[in-house]
Amino acid sequence: MSAAQRIQSVCECQALLEAELDEQGLVLHGWARRPGGAKERAPANSVGHGERFDVAWQCPLCGRNTLRSFHSAK
Repeated sequence: MSAAQRIQSVCECQALLEAELDEQGLVLHGWARRPGGAKERAPANSVGHGERFDVAWQCPLCGRNTLRSFHSAK
């Protein structure tokens, strides 16, 4: 991962989960929002390193722990 980036996925409750990552792929901030709604803080952590990594969020809207896999091209 060469520069800070933003990633996103959708929770089972249809909230949009987003996170901002630093250059090493660690989560700086996580948030969630319903379509057309305000942004709410969503605790998030990155798991793994390299080109493939996972991000886990705790959705503040439904309480689910959501794990998603991502690929970072180098």
